[in-house]
Amino acid sequence: MLKQIGGKAFLCAVSLVASFVWAIAAYAQKAPAIEIPKTVSGIWQSIDKEVDTAAKLIQAGTVTELHNHAFNVRDLIAALLAQSSSLPADKSTKIKADSRLIPRLAAGLDTAGDLGNKAASIAMFDQLKDTLKTIRANYPELAAK
Repeated sequence: MLKQIGGKAFLCAVSLVASFVWAIAAYAQKAPAIEIPKTVSGIWQSIDKEVDTAAKLIQAGTVTELHNHAFNVRDLIAALLAQSSSLPADKSTKIKADSRLIPRLAAGLDTAGDLGNKAASIAMFDQLKDTLKTIRANYPELAAK
C-alpha cells in the first residue's frame, strides 16, 4: 500500500511540474521580446508606438490583442530606467517610484484584454497613459508629447 501511495504522489508531482513548465512556456510565448533602443528618445519613440497601437486595438474592440503591447511598454520602461542615470537624483527617484506601477498596469491591461473586458481595458490603459505622462515629465526635452 505504501508503494501505491508513493507512486500516486510521484505521478501527482510529475503532473504538477509538467503543468508549471507548460504555464511558463505559454507565458513566454505571450510576450515576445521587443528590440530596446539605445537612447532615451528612441525608447520613448518605441513607447509611443506601442501606446498608439494599443489605442487602435482598443478603438477597434480587439482588446484580446493588448498583451504584447502592454508588456512591451513594461520592458521599455525598465530599459528607460537603465538609460536615465544622468538625471538629477530627485527626478531619478520620481521615475523609479512611478515606474513601479507599470508592471501592475501592464498585467492589468493583459488580464482585462484576455477577458475581453473593453471597459476595464480602457480604464487600465488610461492609468497606463497617465503614469507614462508623469514619467515623461521628468525628461524636459521630451515632455511635449
